[in-house]
Amino acid sequence: MQMAQVSTGTRDSRFLREEIHQLEEQLGQRERELKDTRKELEKEKQVNEKLALRNEETDNENSKLRRENEQLRQDVIDCQRQIDSQRESLMSRGEGQDYKTVISKKNMELVQYLNEIQSLTEANERLESQNEEMTKHMEESVHEMEKMTDEYSKMKLMVQHTDSAMDQLRKEKEQYRLQ
Repeated sequence: MQMAQVSTGTRDSRFLREEIHQLEEQLGQRERELKDTRKELEKEKQVNEKLALRNEETDNENSKLRRENEQLRQDVIDCQRQIDSQRESLMSRGEGQDYKTVISKKNMELVQYLNEIQSLTEANERLESQNEEMTKHMEESVHEMEKMTDEYSKMKLMVQHTDSAMDQLRKEKEQYRLQ
């Protein structure tokens, strides 16, 4: 009975040792996975920081264009006030023909300012869409670069292994020649 218990105890301890060994291997693998995940997270943080900077630059550009639009709108309002003021002064003077010429010129200026506002608004919209496209393109490029880097590393390893195998074969060939 005692011998049976001793032999059973040995099997249990062997089983426990194997179990501990397997758990240690799993722990090592998990630690490696955690390290890889942290590296990937750091890369993603760097990419996000770059994209945030680019986004901030675009926002600044959009703000600048909005201010310019607002300034042009204010200029249009000022021109309209000037036109109204000049119309009143011409009406009070009784200069009908000159009044029409001045109004025509001011209307042309007004149309020109409105066209500038429209073109700046369109430019702002184009910049916003370009920013979105560039952001997407940068993300795709980063992903492609990571793939290419992985492929390059694999190919480099393959070339190194091939070179070492070729060197070994050359040595063996030289030994056979000598023999």
